[in-house]
Amino acid sequence: MHTEQPDPNEGAVRKKIGEIFEYVLGFVVICLICSMFLPVSSIVSWIRGVITYGGPSPLSQYVSQYLGICPYQRDLSADNTSSFTPYITGKIVVLDTVNEKIADANANSGLNAIRANDPNEVGTVICLYFRDQTVGSYDNGTKAIQQECDIIVIDKAKNLTVGKTTIDGPAPPQSAIRSSTDTSGGNVNEDDIANYILSLPIQ
Repeated sequence: MHTEQPDPNEGAVRKKIGEIFEYVLGFVVICLICSMFLPVSSIVSWIRGVITYGGPSPLSQYVSQYLGICPYQRDLSADNTSSFTPYITGKIVVLDTVNEKIADANANSGLNAIRANDPNEVGTVICLYFRDQTVGSYDNGTKAIQQECDIIVIDKAKNLTVGKTTIDGPAPPQSAIRSSTDTSGGNVNEDDIANYILSLPIQ
């Protein structure tokens, strides 16, 4: 009588599936716990960091150094933008100057080829200045808000501003959504930021 032998690989496959399930379950539990203490945007940024970098951005510890290059004190409106010849040199790091961190846009998949993953690669620092602008008001007296983002491109080695543009976020709705608070159209589209960066010539 022939007895069918168990497949030796079957146990290994089941074990691997179990390990994957435990990993996913643990990840979900961590996200749920974090959601009790952190805003959703912070959790999303952390998840994207894990996906993009395998953890925090390798440039996170250099944020203060890069922010020091961003022109906080200078009157940006006084710049003669016609004299700029925008370009990218080396690889880039994108900074959120408002929240003083590596910008979420830095993890945009479109920037994979030019994103620095080592401080020695950084040749261009890109500073994002987000702000909310009042573009109108509603009948109930609340404001219509539209987000804008100034993008400043800096040649790190020369400490020189070589490009500047402003991108508008979505326009606010025609009518107020809430009766007691201002209504915004939402955040500036991250892909629009990435597309501007990708449009710059590389030196």
